[in-house]
Amino acid sequence: MSAARRAFGAFLAHDGVCLVEYQRDRMGARVVGQWADAGRSASLDEAIERLVRLLAARGAKNGRLAIAIEQFGVQHHVMMLPDAPNEILEPIVRREVQRAFGLADPAVAFTRGRVAQPRSTPASGTKADPRQTFIAAAPRSAVDTLRMRLAGRGIEIEAVTVVPKAIHSLYEATGAALEPTAVLVCLEGGPHLAFFLDGRLELAVDPPIALEGERASVSMVLDQVERGAVYFRQQFRGAVATRVLLAARPDEYDALASALEQRLAARVKPLFAGAASPEGVVAMGAVIEAHHSAPLDLFPHPASLESRVRAALRGPNGVVAAMASMAAAAGIWAAVQVSGFASAHMSADRARVAARMSISATAPMRLVAERRVDAVRKIEFVENSERERAVLSRSLREVAARVPDGVRFDSLRVSRTTAGWVAGISGQASGATAAQAVGGIDSFYRAIRARQEVSQVTLDQFEYPTSTSLADSTRHAADVVIQFHLSFNLEGRDDDR
Repeated sequence: MSAARRAFGAFLAHDGVCLVEYQRDRMGARVVGQWADAGRSASLDEAIERLVRLLAARGAKNGRLAIAIEQFGVQHHVMMLPDAPNEILEPIVRREVQRAFGLADPAVAFTRGRVAQPRSTPASGTKADPRQTFIAAAPRSAVDTLRMRLAGRGIEIEAVTVVPKAIHSLYEATGAALEPTAVLVCLEGGPHLAFFLDGRLELAVDPPIALEGERASVSMVLDQVERGAVYFRQQFRGAVATRVLLAARPDEYDALASALEQRLAARVKPLFAGAASPEGVVAMGAVIEAHHSAPLDLFPHPASLESRVRAALRGPNGVVAAMASMAAAAGIWAAVQVSGFASAHMSADRARVAARMSISATAPMRLVAERRVDAVRKIEFVENSERERAVLSRSLREVAARVPDGVRFDSLRVSRTTAGWVAGISGQASGATAAQAVGGIDSFYRAIRARQEVSQVTLDQFEYPTSTSLADSTRHAADVVIQFHLSFNLEGRDDDR
């Protein structure tokens, strides 16, 4: 009898490679070994070579492997799309990946999540409800490198996924509670932060680019969490995370957990207690994702026989087969219908001639009526445009009058829509402390939301500017400055009419 296949999970990043071995039992998955190569990899090829050495040192032959990748050009995205077949969604997803990430010929994978139900009205439960769609993309050369370097080593690649989806799978493995939850995974390359609401992933925050090559301190991690919590609260109607699932190094866990409980007033629990490092936790998240019925998987697996048959029946071959089976019946039916069609065609020609004569007689009158209707519509359009622009100017003046101290506008952009106007404001908020700067943005956000003609207020950007962008003679050098971009809709009606 052959020995049982060994099972592994792996995490690949610029800052190191981590390999875990696990076994399945009645309680789920249990980690039986964890190994790491902390050397920095300049390329994915180098990281895979480190992983191969770790597998060889363990004597891993005839095994299974699930991988989570960070960096190396790998991207992730979440969209709301209709619950349609993959054949319809795939071109939409590819266009969005090319637009958002600039990848010319990417390897793309996507999978559907829960139905997006409005929180203010009961769920409709119809097929028209949009669903969360998790998207992963990578340069095709990176996926080809994975396939070629791991081929022929006796290792079955179960899935290659991204870090946010691995975190999502770990969250679901904890029970996916409906209470607002933050998940913080402090990897060597920086903290990954995710917020869940009603059991659904609503916000995923990658590590700041400035942290690449530098280990984030506890204070930097807390600052990232606080900024994410402010954005989460403003985007989701005051939602506040009451639970935090944390994965951190053993020497940092207690300090981080205590600070998070004090600042967020939330309960802190381990995300996955069986792994000895955050990288091992993410590797186990890739394992859990690989065992889903529809994982987010970038690896090109060979199609099964059933899939090939189904694809053949859906493609041109299926059309040929169907047409061949229908040809005989179609020929018999055509012969019966020829005589009836000939007489019907003659009657239709006579009716067509009579209709053309009637149309010619009424053509001049119709032309005059169309010109009069067109003139009336042009006059109404001009009057409505002048009225709506006056309403817009008044609304923007009233918004500007509610700007709190410490908030300054840099730019204002307004565009017309069918329902009114879409406005975008870019600016800066400054204060003696970060809390004062954030408070100024929050006050301005609330003041805009309180107006009746304003809807769909969103804070699209919230970040600290670089040192080169802070040159301003009107601001003290010691002030904390936060750049923001806020957008909202203005209704196009005049309430005074």
